[in-house]
Amino acid sequence: LMRAARHPKRLTPAQRHRLRIAVKRLRYLTDVWASLWPQKLSRRYLTQLEKLQQALGELNDAAVAGQTLRKFKAGAALRAIWQVHEKRLIAREMPRVVRRLAALDRSPAPWH
Repeated sequence: LMRAARHPKRLTPAQRHRLRIAVKRLRYLTDVWASLWPQKLSRRYLTQLEKLQQALGELNDAAVAGQTLRKFKAGAALRAIWQVHEKRLIAREMPRVVRRLAALDRSPAPWH
């Protein structure tokens, strides 16, 4: 997971989506096994996973909306407006993704 996220700003929308799915799976697995590990560690780790999944999800939602506009051949003006919005969203959310990845990397995994 962390290897795939070394350079999150370089990821394509499809790669970001795969990263989000990997985070989601790790979150669910961690949640299933959390009762076996120290509660404080489990909760902290799950919180970091949740925040990262949320930030990646917002980026994915924007990418899917853009793809949908193209698929249904929305007008050029609407697509242009959406592209500006999507670029602003990426500029706002990508620093959050970077911070969330760094926080997750610093958080000790509860199974260690």
